[in-house]
Amino acid sequence: MKRLLSLIIIICIVISATTITASAEENYVNLEEAITELRAGMVDRENEIAIKFKSKDFLTEDTLAAIFHSAVKDTGAPLEGDYLHWHVENFGVSGSYYVFWDYFYYDIVFRVTYYTSAEQEAELDEAIESLIDGFGFNIFTSDHTKIQTVYDYICQNVAYDYENLGDSSYTLKYSAYAALIDKKAVCQGYANLFYRIMRELDIDCRTITGKSKSQSHAWNIVKLDGRYYNVDTTWDAGARKYNYFLKCEKHFTDHKRSDEYSTDDFSDGHPMATTCYAPAPSISECEKSGHDLGEWYTTREATCTLNGEERRSCKRCEYYDIHVLSVIPHTEGSWTVVKQAEVGVVGSEELRCSVCNTLLDQRDIDALEPEKKPKLGDINGNEKIDKYDYILVKRLVMGTVEIEGALLAAADVNGKNGVEMYDYILIKRHVMGTYVIKDLS
Repeated sequence: MKRLLSLIIIICIVISATTITASAEENYVNLEEAITELRAGMVDRENEIAIKFKSKDFLTEDTLAAIFHSAVKDTGAPLEGDYLHWHVENFGVSGSYYVFWDYFYYDIVFRVTYYTSAEQEAELDEAIESLIDGFGFNIFTSDHTKIQTVYDYICQNVAYDYENLGDSSYTLKYSAYAALIDKKAVCQGYANLFYRIMRELDIDCRTITGKSKSQSHAWNIVKLDGRYYNVDTTWDAGARKYNYFLKCEKHFTDHKRSDEYSTDDFSDGHPMATTCYAPAPSISECEKSGHDLGEWYTTREATCTLNGEERRSCKRCEYYDIHVLSVIPHTEGSWTVVKQAEVGVVGSEELRCSVCNTLLDQRDIDALEPEKKPKLGDINGNEKIDKYDYILVKRLVMGTVEIEGALLAAADVNGKNGVEMYDYILIKRHVMGTYVIKDLS
């Protein structure tokens, strides 16, 4: 269901110049004092706020709107800041000015429409005071307990106002008054009530607007132990288990802030916690009797390169023991050639882990020797020509042996492209010294 938000609408601003006949004794305040007067008037729910102020600058519609936004700037006061901002339905400005020496003198009237009246705000003040008194907080109550108590109350007692969701004329649904007095509101009313009570308890809080689940939405951030956490009473309303209480940005991804709450300046002034809030362990139980630890369970398996981890957690608090699981040995695979050896070139091969592929060892592969060509006539390849060579040729011619390749070529002494009896005679004559075989290759 779509959650509707109120947007501040700047009505047409009309400023007219009067005749320059100013009296220096007129009671004109400076710009900062004008902002303070506007803020005070809006807190009192005045519908028309007349202000006389002077400025060296000519005011445009943008700068007049900036005056309004300065008046609703966060001050830490329960009735000001975001509470005031998100209880204004719209505003308009009209007025006149004259120039005297170096100053513009302005007579301005801000006309403001609110979601609540002064009487409703007075009724709400009493209700909030009574509610806080009923919580029974004292000087020893922690901020976390206060935040949890208020959050529980709103989630358990305020219902979403589906009945008036589509009624644009009924704007009270956006207010803290509707949330606490009528016990039903839309998201803006939820957020306004949480903000107001937090400020009354002197706990820093802001109201954030943006998108959630593709719908316009409002929620809060609250400061606890020096950091801000996201809270969303609307989405947790009526839930048995909270999904949006004291969450960090990492676990609040279904909410997207409006641009004004996404700037570096806003983030620097409101540093968010990097982890969701976890209460401290119960000292009364765990310190007295020790932690009630469960069984060890593996949180990260050990590998060939990284230690693993196992834990056992206390059943009563956030404490846990950690035990490191040592890395497991590498599993040797097979030697793999990464570079083939060639004639005159050394090759290489390596051994890697078959699980993680880590290099375990590497070694060279000897370079290949060039193939030696047998000497002509050296049939048996013993690098000399002797009687065994012509005997081999004779047997080759007779067909009793077979010779292939270079050795067969060495038997062709006469170069006739074939081995014949004449080759046998030439080799035998060479051995006897009556002929010399010349290798001309």
